[in-house]
Amino acid sequence: MMGLYMLFVNILLLNLLIAIFSHSIAKIQVQSENHWVYQRYFLIKEYVSRNVYYPPLNVIWMVITIIRCCVEKRNVFKDNSRHFREYVNVRASQIKKLQASAVKACDESRKDNVDAKIQATHEMLHQMSGRINLVEAKIIDEIHEMEKRMNVFETKILEELKTLRKQNGTSNMTRGVKADV
Repeated sequence: MMGLYMLFVNILLLNLLIAIFSHSIAKIQVQSENHWVYQRYFLIKEYVSRNVYYPPLNVIWMVITIIRCCVEKRNVFKDNSRHFREYVNVRASQIKKLQASAVKACDESRKDNVDAKIQATHEMLHQMSGRINLVEAKIIDEIHEMEKRMNVFETKILEELKTLRKQNGTSNMTRGVKADV
């Protein structure tokens, strides 16, 4: 049984090793193709940029190339400057339109903003006056409650004073009687 297991494990590991090698080879193949294309590009670029003529005639070729470059740059500059002027004019008109619309929107928003602020202030004042009225009503109720309590305490104190006076009056009388005896 153990021998069968070892045989099965060895076959699986061998298959895994083959799969890893094939994956690595595929990655190296892609990298080498990319490197080959890169080197080919530079080789072609080098041959395209070389002069067609040999050294005694290449001076004439360089002069012709310089003249051709100057003419092309001049034409490009003329076209670019004309396109640039048109672009600047279009952008300037767009900026003026945007400024006009921004000023108009700002004026409208200020007007709306002032009206909105007035309305918000009015609502806040209305809410505050309602709250003040509620607080005032609570304070008045508390004051009435305190007055009732004070009246109750006052009556209790007066009753206590009356009872104390009665007791003091009777005790004074008994003292007077004792003093007379």
